[in-house]
Amino acid sequence: MRKLSKWSTQIRQFIMDMVVSKRSSYAKAVAAALDGDRSRDKNEYAADNDDDDDEQEPTDFTDALLMSLREEPGLKMNHVLFELEDFIGGHSAVGNMVMLALSMVASRPQVAQAIRDEAKQVTGGQRLVCLYDKPDMPYTEATLRFISSPIVPHVATEDTTIKGEVNDMVSNGLNNS
Repeated sequence: MRKLSKWSTQIRQFIMDMVVSKRSSYAKAVAAALDGDRSRDKNEYAADNDDDDDEQEPTDFTDALLMSLREEPGLKMNHVLFELEDFIGGHSAVGNMVMLALSMVASRPQVAQAIRDEAKQVTGGQRLVCLYDKPDMPYTEATLRFISSPIVPHVATEDTTIKGEVNDMVSNGLNNS
């Protein structure tokens, strides 16, 4: 858990350092948002950055989010960062998936033991499991696929019949459990 938390902090710092702060015209708006200063309006920020052309139209998703930070009184920097984190790397989704997997495995000791046994067999107990071990770990892979199946949406792209039942593409999704 500490490692996951550390990754989250590192990703957030990377986004701040390499994405947000590189947009100099937003630096004061970002600093003010982090300090909770909503007393200045967007025209004051623009006046501070007269030499920046990117005040008028967003050129990408990040610009649009940062401009919204200045224009929307209820929007906080944390919300913008959550959006950027999801957009850039989906790390929140990965973190949620890891937490779901850990909680499901932890609540089933026999599954946890089978995964440990498989990992020990593959690594000889001498190293960490790596991606190259995947073909030799069918139980672990099947467990992860089982855990992730309910969260992956399955929707029909056309009307079809399955086992005599009509599946209307507009109203029915496919249950994958």
